[in-house]
Amino acid sequence: MQEIGRALYPDNVALTAALILHCLGENSGYNYSVLLEKNAESLIRVGSDEALEHAVKGRNHSQDTRATRLSSIYTPGGIIEALTGLTRFSRHHRRHLANPDGKPAAVASRLYVEHTADPAAAKVLDNQRPHSAWRGSPDFDAHWDDSAGPRADVPLRFGALRLVAEARALGEGLKGDVHGHSERTKVHYTSHVLPDYLLNKLATAAQNDFHDEAIARFKPLTQATEGPAAELAAVPAEQLMDVEVGVCTSKGNDPQTPERRCALGIVACFTCPNGYRTADHIPGLLAAVEFTKIVERNDPTEWEDGEASHLRFYAEGSLKKFRSRVVENVRRTTDLRPHILTVTGLYMELRHG
Repeated sequence: MQEIGRALYPDNVALTAALILHCLGENSGYNYSVLLEKNAESLIRVGSDEALEHAVKGRNHSQDTRATRLSSIYTPGGIIEALTGLTRFSRHHRRHLANPDGKPAAVASRLYVEHTADPAAAKVLDNQRPHSAWRGSPDFDAHWDDSAGPRADVPLRFGALRLVAEARALGEGLKGDVHGHSERTKVHYTSHVLPDYLLNKLATAAQNDFHDEAIARFKPLTQATEGPAAELAAVPAEQLMDVEVGVCTSKGNDPQTPERRCALGIVACFTCPNGYRTADHIPGLLAAVEFTKIVERNDPTEWEDGEASHLRFYAEGSLKKFRSRVVENVRRTTDLRPHILTVTGLYMELRHG
């Protein structure tokens, strides 16, 4: 009965052996947290002996897939396929587990989960359980090379297993892959085989290369040769005036009557042919949106009859023209209060002429 139970519900020793094979198979080099993310849906078959293995990098939850074979338990795909079958009863035992929001609990479909009599007590293997299995089970002795010394004196280190897998991948001419990294960066990621002085030299050279490429792609406004950027670059600096939500190329004068000061209002800057917006005006545009929210909350009459709603429409439309990542970086790192005060002053002064 005990042997039947071990067959139906793989114990800690079997799961630990699977973790070792999963890390070394096809030189995958998965780290421990990535292995623990594997579940019954991590494998997508694309042939009789081929599949795509879905992986989630636990630290930042980045996702990728890699090709694998199903022909052997010494491949990641073979391990997942075997564990999917071996854990069928234990996963069925905890199939009803759910999160507070009603969605199925992640542990319900995970593969590296030790079976418990109480399904609610089941959890993904922690850092200690594989070490306990490695130290206490004689099952590993039959596969141990005695020339390396007594197995009991050698701890189980998944970091070391990963280094072995990556070293083998390097020996194959970088045919292997490092989970979560591009072809360009995996060379540096696996550079543990290099002496420190050479690693530092190559890492510095790589950083300088990234910097030089970024600088080469950047073109200052003054070097623009076409489009609105070129039009703005052609205007003499003394003719420019910053109006927080944009820059006026007529130095604040009326677009139709250049000898008179403009009294069209801040909203007109978005439709005026002399108005331009650059990334420098993202704080002002964000401040304009916040200012209109203040008006909407505190002055219903101005919101209904004034130009605040129009200002929000144009400001939000302009922000969408910039990369969302740039806008969010500005929003996160900029104190908008002085910009809101400036927009408020411009709105009140120019709003009434």
